[in-house]
Amino acid sequence: MNLSREVWRIFVHIRWPLHLSSVLGILFSFVILELRFSLDMLLWILAWFFLWSGATLFDSYYDRDQKPVVGLAKPPRVSKSLLWGSIFFQILGFIFALMLPLVFIWIYLLGVLVLWVYSHKSFRLEPKKYLALIVNFGTGFVTFATFSLFWFPGIYLFLVGGSATGFFQLSFYLMSQVHEAKFDMARKDKSFVVMFGRNKTLLFSIFSLVLAGVMIVLSFVLVGLFLLAFFSAFYFFILFLVLVRWHSLKSNSGRDFRIMESVFVYFTLLADLILLGTYFWLIL
Repeated sequence: MNLSREVWRIFVHIRWPLHLSSVLGILFSFVILELRFSLDMLLWILAWFFLWSGATLFDSYYDRDQKPVVGLAKPPRVSKSLLWGSIFFQILGFIFALMLPLVFIWIYLLGVLVLWVYSHKSFRLEPKKYLALIVNFGTGFVTFATFSLFWFPGIYLFLVGGSATGFFQLSFYLMSQVHEAKFDMARKDKSFVVMFGRNKTLLFSIFSLVLAGVMIVLSFVLVGLFLLAFFSAFYFFILFLVLVRWHSLKSNSGRDFRIMESVFVYFTLLADLILLGTYFWLIL
């Protein structure tokens, strides 16, 4: 076994552009909650990153993807190194979680449990259409919820902010499934796009995006960031038009992947940069 090749395989299969949505949830939490950076927050971000990376590798190993996926147009051949890399990252993340209060440790362990039942061949929740939606919404919601443990904003803002990140994550997850219909059918997966088709999947993604947009704008209004609320409304309006235009095109898996990849990378990166700039403006 060529060690450097396997390390490179793991590095590539982490699918770095996929982390943009996770970063977005973290930055949104920092802005809404006006959190001051601390050592505990850094430890939790590291734990969350390694859990997310471990989950991505774990999913890649059991999916055996040869098709284009978010952040990876041409996946390298899957090998056992992805499984061991995933377990290593899960353990590394757990070590960081152990340095935090008990509630974070339990949340981390719950995350590990979810990633195993989501992807492992003995359970495979991923192809089960409704359960996959719940898991992806929950991932976004929990991102905001965990950072709320550092400063609780009140139940109303907690629910609005958590639902905003949940629906945003759900919308982008559905976008990422649109081009995968024929691959899922070949594996006999009963995924959302297989059961409902490309157009209805995109419509549900648009519906989730609208809900996310409304809740994100409302969140900014509730904390008095009116200018950011305005820019967010404009951002979601443009993204809505892009998705509507995408929905109007005929099904073509290659083109659908290219559109999805562009939307995922450029729109999440833009939002990340806006939120990062806003956070530094708030704390300086």
